[in-house]
Amino acid sequence: MTLEAGQPVLKVNLRKLKQRLIDTDELIGLYSTARSREDFLEQSVLQERRAKMAAEAAIAESESRCRTALRTVREREEDMAVLRQTVCEREAEATALRQTVRDREAVATALRKTIREREAEATALRQRLSSLEAEMKEALNAEKDTRLAAQPDAATPLTSVVIQPSGVGAASIEVLQKLLSERGDDWMREWLSGLARAIVGTDRCLPLAPPSLQRAVLACHLFASCCRERGDMKRCVATGSALEGLRRTYGVA
Repeated sequence: MTLEAGQPVLKVNLRKLKQRLIDTDELIGLYSTARSREDFLEQSVLQERRAKMAAEAAIAESESRCRTALRTVREREEDMAVLRQTVCEREAEATALRQTVRDREAVATALRKTIREREAEATALRQRLSSLEAEMKEALNAEKDTRLAAQPDAATPLTSVVIQPSGVGAASIEVLQKLLSERGDDWMREWLSGLARAIVGTDRCLPLAPPSLQRAVLACHLFASCCRERGDMKRCVATGSALEGLRRTYGVA
C-alpha cells in the first residue's frame, strides 16, 4: 500500500484517536465530578455523624441534668416534709408551753390570793395580839396593885396567880396555834423545843418589866395550847416543872 493510499486510514485513525481522547477527557471529568460528589457525600455523612454524636451528647447531658434536678426536687421535698414535721412539733410544743404558762398563771393567781388571805389573817392576828397584850398589861397592872395591897411587908411569901387571857386573847392564841400546826410535825417539834428554852431561860434581868412579863405569859399560853393540840402534855409538864424552880424569874405569873 502506498503512502497516498494510507493517508485516509491514518486520518481515520487520528479522528478515532482524537475522539477517544475527547471521550477520555469526558470520562475523567465525569470521574472527577463523581469523586467530588462522593467526597462531598462523605463529608456530609461525617458532619451528620458529628451532629448526631453532638445531639446524643446534648441529650445525655440533658438527661443527666434532669435526673440531677429530679433528685434535687426529691431532696427538697424530703427537706420540706421534715421541716413541716418540725414546724408541727414546735407548734405542739408552743401550745403545750402556752398551756403550761396559763396553768402557772392560774397557780400564781391562786397563790397571790392565798398570800393576800394569809396577810389579812396575819394582820388580824397582829391586831388580836396587840389587843391581847393591852389586856394582859391591864391584868398584870391590876394583879400587881392587888398583890402590893395584899402584902403588908416584904416578908410575905410569894404566891402563884394564874393569869387567863380574855376571849379575844384566847381566840388569837387558838388562831396562831392552828397556823403554826400547818407547818408539819418536824417543824413543830423543833419550834416547841426552842420556845420551851426561851420560856425557861435564866438570862433575864430581874424583876421582869411588865412588857417582858406579858410576853412570857403569852408564850406560856401558846406553848400549852400547842402541846394540848399535839397530845404532848409531857413536854408541857416538863416545862412547868422547870419553871417551878424559877418562879421568881416570872414573879406571880
